[in-house]
Amino acid sequence: MHPTHPVRLVLPAFTKVISNYRNLKEAHPA
Repeated sequence: MHPTHPVRLVLPAFTKVISNYRNLKEAHPA
């Protein structure tokens, strides 16, 4: 099987982690 473009798999997960991190910071401000 041919390798898929890594960005297609990494980018959605990365943006999801970033949004979760931002929500966590907003919920618990330092």
